Amino acid sequence: MQTCRVTIATTIDGKTTEIVREGKMSLQEGIARIIYTEENAEITLVFNNREVCIERVGDYTMRLRMKKGEICDGEIGISGSTGRVQTQVTRLAYSLKNDSFMLSLHYDLLLGDAIQKTKIRLFAK
Repeated sequence: MQTCRVTIATTIDGKTTEIVREGKMSLQEGIARIIYTEENAEITLVFNNREVCIERVGDYTMRLRMKKGEICDGEIGISGSTGRVQTQVTRLAYSLKNDSFMLSLHYDLLLGDAIQKTKIRLFAK
């Protein structure tokens, strides 16, 4: 793993936030693994063969698997209780080079009858 700078812009239901963090990354042909921390949490994003897995461990937990064209199961945990969620990807575009990774991911987080539209733009170098 090498040190990197991670820039993440997240848009949830039309509201965008952007953060920049120091992190670690491992890049191979077709595979990217990015790890960074936020306040009270560590986030790991793994991209492998056009599939994205995001895991958050900290004040709340989250495990999401996303693949375009599929509805995928995930889970969110708060205060020791976990619940099932699903994701449906509407856009997955990326650029993977030997020293950088860029991901554009649009997905719907399906929470029962509610849908949370989410967009993530991540750049690690």
